[in-house]
Amino acid sequence: MNLIEAAERAVLAALFRAYPQAFVWIGGSVLQLLYGSPRASYDLDLAAGDEVPPAAPLAKAAGEALAEVNQVLHSRCRVAKVAGAAPVRLQVLDRDARLFLVDCTRIAGHLGETTAVVIDSLVGPQSVAIPTEASLLALKLEALLFRRFLKPSDVFDVWFLQSRRVALKDRHREWLSEHVRLREIGWSEIEQRFAKLTPGRLLADLQKHVSSEALHSWTPARAQTALDQVRALLQTEIRWR
Repeated sequence: MNLIEAAERAVLAALFRAYPQAFVWIGGSVLQLLYGSPRASYDLDLAAGDEVPPAAPLAKAAGEALAEVNQVLHSRCRVAKVAGAAPVRLQVLDRDARLFLVDCTRIAGHLGETTAVVIDSLVGPQSVAIPTEASLLALKLEALLFRRFLKPSDVFDVWFLQSRRVALKDRHREWLSEHVRLREIGWSEIEQRFAKLTPGRLLADLQKHVSSEALHSWTPARAQTALDQVRALLQTEIRWR
């Protein structure tokens, strides 16, 4: 286990131990740490309910966990609050180098169903709440549909979930289709976004987040296939106007 993963797991365990009902862990780091996605994510996204716990005790809990990581791995990890961030964003650094960001935010979008899993860490095992696989896919599709620009990372994450044969539930399709209608988003707009996201852009993003060994199998043709598969999923799963 490398330093970043060890620190991420320890911080997650500490925050869920201190606030067991406060958060749901979402985002690309779930896919990486739990499901083996080759794309590294340097953010821990924690979706909170109506109230996010205060920054000071969150930072204290994270800092105490990092102290245990430091003892085992002889690192110098520490936590710092991001100035002016709302509700709460914490940076985890090793000396002065940023390892990852902990983003504690109020739930945005349609979180859907959640489940509990136990993660291992240097501060012991801990149960954490995550979305179900189908809900993770719905959240990623929501990001693709409702962000102004397509993010290569979101496209890759959707492709990765597709590769695991994860499928939407009917309620996810209905929710996404209804909000596409309410926001007056047409399929032609989505096609225009995909036209701007070339295989070269996807590969350039992967180069920053995927090991050289995993990247070796990603040719421009494979990148185009991934883009086509995600585009087809959006076209067929959403009820367009």
